[in-house]
Amino acid sequence: MRGKHDIQLSTESFYFERDPKFSTNCDFKAAKILANELLAIYLNGELKKLKQPKDNIEPAVIPIIKETWTRSKTDLVELIYAIWETKCFNHGRATLKRLTIYFENVFNIELGDIYHTYLSIRERNNRTQFLDELREKFILKMDKDDQK
Repeated sequence: MRGKHDIQLSTESFYFERDPKFSTNCDFKAAKILANELLAIYLNGELKKLKQPKDNIEPAVIPIIKETWTRSKTDLVELIYAIWETKCFNHGRATLKRLTIYFENVFNIELGDIYHTYLSIRERNNRTQFLDELREKFILKMDKDDQK
């Protein structure tokens, strides 16, 4: 109770530095108990979140065996720009630089200055040469499979 000091109950070192009109000698102990209970609730909630699967999505794993890109670097840059523009990675938050580094790592290739390559792609007569070829080959495969 306020105003009634019982030194035997106080084991905290700052007991004598407190304002007797504002707090009692057990306020700090009660605050620690309440804080620990709230911390336990928070930590248990975080542990539950870790145990729950997130939308059944497996974490991205970079393969141990890397495939090597055997087409031209320009073709890969064209593909990277197309994928980046359609915002296919990280809900559209992936930067072009990070996406390029990822493709370089996965396909075991050094692309160099992709911005310069992009400028050369823009100067071509057929700007989407590689993407058009991909589209044509994919349609031919589906047509062939339809005939089986």
